[in-house]
Amino acid sequence: MRIRTQRGPESALYRWWLLFLFGSLTLTTAYKVYRRPVGYELRVFSADKGWGYLILRDRKPLIYQPTVPGVAGHAGFSDRDQARRAGETVVRKLRSGQSPPTLTATELQRLGVTSP
Repeated sequence: MRIRTQRGPESALYRWWLLFLFGSLTLTTAYKVYRRPVGYELRVFSADKGWGYLILRDRKPLIYQPTVPGVAGHAGFSDRDQARRAGETVVRKLRSGQSPPTLTATELQRLGVTSP
């Protein structure tokens, strides 16, 4: 009895199918491994009239806030800690999907933010 091996279009199609499947699995795995979530970074800085904060998304500037938001005038935060607390609140809102991530007067008061 003679065993026949498939030669011809069926075996070529099978090889192409396996190659496609292997390539798809490789690309999917690489995408999931190397894809990184959106990263926010908060930097607090000394401004002309107080303190401010900068929020980066994937190392690119997203929000530059040298003044207290929602307060008339161009005054910055009184100290570094106030700017940090306000910036952390904005980052938390960004991560939760709130857009725009505004700070209300009540929130600023709750955070202990005062103008210089």
